[in-house]
Amino acid sequence: MSDFKKHIIRSGVSTGIVIVLLAVFLLLFRANINHESQVIQELAQRRNSYTQASQGLALLIKDWDVAKQYSTQVQALVPKKDDIVLLSKELQTRALKDNVSIAFSFNAAGETTPQQNGIASIGFSATLEGNAKDILLFLQEIERSYYALQIQSFDLTTGITNNAAVSRFFVSGKVFFHD
Repeated sequence: MSDFKKHIIRSGVSTGIVIVLLAVFLLLFRANINHESQVIQELAQRRNSYTQASQGLALLIKDWDVAKQYSTQVQALVPKKDDIVLLSKELQTRALKDNVSIAFSFNAAGETTPQQNGIASIGFSATLEGNAKDILLFLQEIERSYYALQIQSFDLTTGITNNAAVSRFFVSGKVFFHD
């Protein structure tokens, strides 16, 4: 065989290997995108659920004639202003149990004054980091435990750290409280 034919065969084999590797990479990348979009859809559904629940609570509180007979129960669901300081520590403890790292802070500029019914809110932001499944379990637990917490927005980023997939959620919202 001539050198030209050998060169063409080597080039063809090299090109074939590159095409196969590229196809495998694209398939894995597509599977990852599908998984992340499913996670985002689940979180959007949860956020909508949170929003509906908090809007329902706000409407109930607004209609004071109806709500005053339930004010004791509503006050039990909405913490006192002094008690929300403990929220950060409670969330960190709960996050540790779910293998999630959390950085939580209140936004004092986002604090509202108490309405006629005594309910006010303060903004918060949090960064959650860990496995996407663990973060979803953590958010489910928060959903069951903290009725006065409303998530308004979140942003998801993913990456690889120490050869492990890591998801990072940036969450912001409000915490309702009463005097």
